[in-house]
Amino acid sequence: MAVDREALARELLVSSEMAVEGAGFLQQERGKLVLLLLCCNAVLYVNRANLSVAVTFMYAESQTAERVHVLAAFYYGYPLAQIAAGQWSARVGGKRVLLIAAVIWSVATLLVVPAYGLGIWAVCLARAAVGVAEGVNYPAQAALLSAWIPREERSRAFSILTAGESVGTMCAMLGCAFLAHAAGWQAVFIASSVLAMAWACAFGYIAARSPEASGKVSAEELAHICQGRGELDSRGALGWQDVPWGQMWRSQAWIAIVVPHVCFNWGYYLCLSILPDYFQTHFKAAYSEMGILTVLPYATLFIVDNLVGWVADGLLLQRWGWSLVTIRKLCTVLSLGGAGSFFLVLRTLPSCADSHCGALGVAAACVTGAVGIGGISFSGFQVNFLDISPRFSSQLMGMSNTIASLPGIFGIMSLSWFNGSFKSVFTFAAALEFLGAAWYLALGRAEDQHYEVQASQPADCVGPQTSLTEGCRL
Repeated sequence: MAVDREALARELLVSSEMAVEGAGFLQQERGKLVLLLLCCNAVLYVNRANLSVAVTFMYAESQTAERVHVLAAFYYGYPLAQIAAGQWSARVGGKRVLLIAAVIWSVATLLVVPAYGLGIWAVCLARAAVGVAEGVNYPAQAALLSAWIPREERSRAFSILTAGESVGTMCAMLGCAFLAHAAGWQAVFIASSVLAMAWACAFGYIAARSPEASGKVSAEELAHICQGRGELDSRGALGWQDVPWGQMWRSQAWIAIVVPHVCFNWGYYLCLSILPDYFQTHFKAAYSEMGILTVLPYATLFIVDNLVGWVADGLLLQRWGWSLVTIRKLCTVLSLGGAGSFFLVLRTLPSCADSHCGALGVAAACVTGAVGIGGISFSGFQVNFLDISPRFSSQLMGMSNTIASLPGIFGIMSLSWFNGSFKSVFTFAAALEFLGAAWYLALGRAEDQHYEVQASQPADCVGPQTSLTEGCRL
């Protein structure tokens, strides 16, 4: 019996729209994947930020050089595998790459304990290995998002999963200090490693590399995903030689992203690394106050991140009909411009003889504002890779992350560059934030760049212009 393929396509479209309206995003399979990735980022940041707390127990306050070296070691490893991870994720799927990376960073985190007995070089090596493995995370997640999430849902999806960064950082700042006091600093790394391995087991069992590979996705949800996700490679089949690396490196759309990415990361990594030291040395904050002072910024980031993602997709894009590029630029400028303004206030604050001075409260509010307002950027330039090329989003993110990880090294070192002057450190960070905002405002784009490839490859789904039954394996 003959089947009217176009009629079937239209029927599936209507059904998919009803399914989307009738079931919440997080109750559907793509939403469940996003929640898994949120948990991933929480675990990742526990394993990343745990050293910021543990280092104060591992090395005395007088051992400043040792503290700086072990904190920076993570960032020496972080950029090394980014581009390769993006390409590998496109070829074999983000699930497999992310799963392997999670196992590696959980083992490397555990190795910090025996490495301490061998010397600082061994600790740095173990932390660099954690950095290499965690550097794989976002390129692999970009491949998963490109396959699973339609364009009109990407702001909220990216905001939800990146909220895990805040959750993980808060857990690290609070839980690691408690563990170190109760059971020794070694317990911090043991618990972090076990947590990462537990997540890897759950992810390996539940997740699928694409909706087509999942046996749980309904036909209606699959139709909705394929209709909106844009052009993808058929099974990520392009080899290294076929990927248009030159076009992407020279692309204005990508260059528009990488500059604010570097500028944003400078301020974010700076706060992540020096917050405990800043409050203790500059304001003489008591240990009992450190929990709320270091956690409040990331609690704010969590709220802002999720709220803005839903506003950007549900209100500005879908209801009010704003253009995608306008939303991306607005979110980027508000985020980086706001953070820069808070850094300028921080540079004016005097140091305190004790923790009861008023400047401590102002500093806490400004740091909270600088970090928290960064959550707006996740609906701005940070998700823009998926806009400019769903097909090569993992490679583009790997390229940008490679460069944008350098502030993790140099941002920490800037304190020694400026002879311990927090005033100069915050002034420089503010200047970078303003530069990134202006750059993206002038050059940012949101349309698919359709980078050309040498090899002729079929696509799983090439967007609305292709019938669903031909473009997706239903």
